[in-house]
Amino acid sequence: MTSKRLVLTLCTISLSLLTGCAHSDLVHQTSSIDALLQGEYGPLISVAQLKTQGDTGIGTFEHLDGEMLMLDGIVYQIKSDGTIHQRDNTTQIPFATVKFFKADQTLTISEDLTFAQLTEQLDQHLPTENYFHTFIIRGTFKSVKTRSVPKQTPPYPPLVEVVKIQPTWTFENVTGTLVGFKCPTFSKGLNVPGYHLHFLRDDHIGGGHVLDFTTDDINVQIDSSRQWQLTLPDTDFFREMNLAKDRSKELHKVEKDR
Repeated sequence: MTSKRLVLTLCTISLSLLTGCAHSDLVHQTSSIDALLQGEYGPLISVAQLKTQGDTGIGTFEHLDGEMLMLDGIVYQIKSDGTIHQRDNTTQIPFATVKFFKADQTLTISEDLTFAQLTEQLDQHLPTENYFHTFIIRGTFKSVKTRSVPKQTPPYPPLVEVVKIQPTWTFENVTGTLVGFKCPTFSKGLNVPGYHLHFLRDDHIGGGHVLDFTTDDINVQIDSSRQWQLTLPDTDFFREMNLAKDRSKELHKVEKDR
């Protein structure tokens, strides 16, 4: 049974009045990254509920069973065996960030750029480092390196231990879509500061959490948001968790090590 959840709106900063519009500029987040790092892999929100909060985003699944990518309102699961599955409304999620995507900018890039080179270029187009930016990047890639995490059983190990046995893949000359976010520095401990992207091949035979890539011809859509809502877990495990520790080094090993 899904536990009750405590909603904490950490940041709702808007330059215009929003009067209850369901498809507002709001980024919805379930749980915190530091909770996930410590093993909060239980059910917190269903796919059905997630779809009321957005049509685009990333996350993971109950028991840490693979990587989640949401695109055009469809939730995809990229499992550690490399298979892709569309998940139904009853599927449970322990961590996700989603929003209803509406592009503010569109860029076309036709050159070979690595992850680091592309994000450096994208930074020049962002209105500020202090908003949340959602990305949909479609096109062809010279290569994409990804990983997924294997399903865990209680008692859950910390995420930094799980990634030691994660499988990785490198796709060559592939067409697909990157989905993800750039979160501001002040979200440290709550989300992943900087860029966090997941990948789905167009043929749906591969994808995962992005470790690196080299672009070919891509179309980049950017949706910048001034509103962010975080829903914290209402579980005994979370209430007793030590959230004072700086887990930046763990996060780097989990998210950034290539």
